Amino acid sequence: MDYIKKLPKIELHCHLDGSLPKATIKELLGREVEDSELSVSEDCKSLTEYLQKFDLPLSALTSYAAFKEAAKDFVLSLQADNTIYAEVRFAPLLSVNANLKLRDIMEAVIEGLKEGKALTGIDVGLIACAMRHHEPEKSLRMFSEIRDYLGFGLNALDLAGDESKYPMSLFMDLFKKAKCMGYPFTIHAGECRDVRNVLLSVETGALRIGHGIALSGQRDAIKLCKDKGIGIEMCPISNLQTKAVDDIKAYPLKEFLEAGLSVTVNTDNRTVSNSTMEKELEFVANEFALGEDVIKKLMINAANLAFADDNIKHNLLNKYCSTCRECFTPSTNILIKRCIKKGAIERLEPNFICHALISKEKVQLAQTNELLDKIFDGSIDKMFTALIGNKQLSKKQIKELKDLVKNLE
Repeated sequence: MDYIKKLPKIELHCHLDGSLPKATIKELLGREVEDSELSVSEDCKSLTEYLQKFDLPLSALTSYAAFKEAAKDFVLSLQADNTIYAEVRFAPLLSVNANLKLRDIMEAVIEGLKEGKALTGIDVGLIACAMRHHEPEKSLRMFSEIRDYLGFGLNALDLAGDESKYPMSLFMDLFKKAKCMGYPFTIHAGECRDVRNVLLSVETGALRIGHGIALSGQRDAIKLCKDKGIGIEMCPISNLQTKAVDDIKAYPLKEFLEAGLSVTVNTDNRTVSNSTMEKELEFVANEFALGEDVIKKLMINAANLAFADDNIKHNLLNKYCSTCRECFTPSTNILIKRCIKKGAIERLEPNFICHALISKEKVQLAQTNELLDKIFDGSIDKMFTALIGNKQLSKKQIKELKDLVKNLE
């Protein structure tokens, strides 16, 4: 379909390790790599078979240089199907070892994404995943250690892994604390057909749901997600390959669209699924008889739901219409009106542009005080210990902290 080929595309659900270009893996491993080592076949039998394809790319990501190169090459690969914005997620704790620290991994990926943007002009947001098989305390330590990257290369959090074995009920406290720390987040939920995981994710404050297939046929749950403006990140080809649904007839994309949910279409894992955004959109357009206007609406949904700053979202929305006013979802308009009423923003014509009336410093102070009260019982000592206890501080940073304390005396 020529219009899909030309359409500027936005992807919100894509895993870095499952989307590394073949050439990148070949270079990092220093050997030839067969397609069958990286991608599932059309007759993939199960989720277990699918997940085995992650072993090779993960084995290649063992150094700062490897992560940086992988992130850069991922951005370069987006040009092929005219993807103009993407959010890529990965689980940094899976690669931490004695020679590769958490912050090294984060900085390598952020730097690689920056280099990729410099070469392509494509903005890519980063989402850090907690893993369900990790103890929540371990994930909370990660959230604390990488908090200072939020807004400076890191866009949001996620929870991934086997939700049938590790349901959302085990992670409620973790993500309530993440919300108090100021993190926006999406959560993999409803992929195993248990709608309770979706409902609990929304309860904790998730703004988006990864997959969400279990919402099918659940009228009350669908209404809740619609009323709250929850984004549903659907990955059709991957979901069929992993047997999240038995066949395409059972796939609830059209059901969700007709119910008014904020649906997006994504690849999940470009390399493992052997997919692109162009391929995904052509697939759903053909299988569900979706017109050009619906495909365009999927992109507008993605722009509205992106964990990106207002300028980026404004520029994305302008790709699909002459004025951003027609692109805003009802939930976005409600949020804007609330912020205007509270004196937090002002809205200016033309083009419906919103500007902040509260300084970044004032917001940071309010969030810090909220974090202090809710998680650390108002104790600065406890918060300070938690924030720096697991970090390797340089001599310069230690001196700066000593000087700061001395000035307070």
